Amino acid sequence: LNDPELRQLEDRILRNLLKPQGGGMKLLGPAGSGKSFLLERLAIRFAKGDVPAELRGYQILQTSAIQLQAGTMYVGTIDATINAMIELSKEHKILWIVDEAHALK
Repeated sequence: LNDPELRQLEDRILRNLLKPQGGGMKLLGPAGSGKSFLLERLAIRFAKGDVPAELRGYQILQTSAIQLQAGTMYVGTIDATINAMIELSKEHKILWIVDEAHALK
């Protein structure tokens, strides 16, 4: 993808984040297709303030499915962890990137 195409994808993601229903989304593609690169570019835009005004001031935090599942020996424990992440996001303007989210059970 060239720079204008990447910018278009970034803008689509930003528009999705502005949706009233929360804007959660998945980036799907084979390994090496540029998903992480695209998210890194978005993180840079957030750091520079090059995002819509409604998204300025948000932090981007990254975790992985493996980290979320660590220490969850009981059924339902991961639900509590994810719910805590959601509440934290609401209180402190945080956007979460969960790598390998498809592995969550």
